[in-house]
Amino acid sequence: MTLREELKDRVSPSLGDERIESVFLAQTGPNPWRAVYPPVRWRMKHYVIAVTDRRIAIFRASRMSVAKPEWPEVASLPREALTEGLGKGWWGQLDLAGTKYWVGRYYRQDVEAARREMPL
Repeated sequence: MTLREELKDRVSPSLGDERIESVFLAQTGPNPWRAVYPPVRWRMKHYVIAVTDRRIAIFRASRMSVAKPEWPEVASLPREALTEGLGKGWWGQLDLAGTKYWVGRYYRQDVEAARREMPL
């Protein structure tokens, strides 16, 4: 089972009958390249972001295992909030409701797929 499939399985109970289109990990705080310094690492917060057919659900992730979301969800945003791409590079920034999330390049295709599937 891939990490994407595990993330979908872990967030699906809290989303009810919504269809998950994309799910990915993100983090807030300083630039992830600075995570090699322990004081910076403790200021980072990890999130699991699920894009469904109706909304964007944001869950805090456990500090010990970032792929395990914690309940309840932190924020629920309309699908239209996902308007911009990540850009290029190892880490891309995603701005959702005034909060900047760092998303690794591994999840770039998930973010782009969610943007393409937006209703017109």
